[in-house]
Amino acid sequence: MHSMESISIDDRELPLYVTAPGSNSYPGILLVHAWWGFNECFRDICDRLASEGFLVVAPDLYHGDVASTTDEADAVSSALDATRAVEDVSAAFDFLRTHQRLANGLGVIAASMGVYYALRMVQDRPDDIDATVVFYGTSDGDYVETSTAVLGHFGENDPFEPEPNVEAFRERVQAGDGPVTFHTYPDTEHWFFESDRPEYDEDAAELAWSRTVEFLRAEL
Repeated sequence: MHSMESISIDDRELPLYVTAPGSNSYPGILLVHAWWGFNECFRDICDRLASEGFLVVAPDLYHGDVASTTDEADAVSSALDATRAVEDVSAAFDFLRTHQRLANGLGVIAASMGVYYALRMVQDRPDDIDATVVFYGTSDGDYVETSTAVLGHFGENDPFEPEPNVEAFRERVQAGDGPVTFHTYPDTEHWFFESDRPEYDEDAAELAWSRTVEFLRAEL
């Protein structure tokens, strides 16, 4: 069961994709898309999470725009107002927190560009998020006050997030109170999890998926 909804934030409307497996209450997950926009791949990820027993809310930070090439994605992501994007992610999370079909447990999943905005919210709301999953994205900041459990998925051959970046990020999030588990997938690149990208690696993606579902079920 899925629907497109919207919420008002100051002078704008934020589109939200909302999906759940049925009419009962479920643990909640906020999903923040990569720089391509909220495309069919991320819609499918939302639906797959719902089929595993989660209520999922995904904000469309580009308001319907979708990029298919790196040049297009670079242009549309560069035009995104970072402050507004952080506000949008936080507002979408509030929508999830107050959803009538939410059971106990709140998690966040983000990929690539979306990781930056998701982790800003994790730092700003350290007590609200039980589990955080990041795909090939890192962020700076201070995680000392956070208590979220963190699961990270990274590509071995990723020029956007090389190993030193990942290790520095690991050290930052380990300053928090929650457990931290990172996986690096051999011979994979950035976007290896996204089925519509040439970098997609089916074996690595399926392993990352099973680890993600297991992690979310344990933490939410």
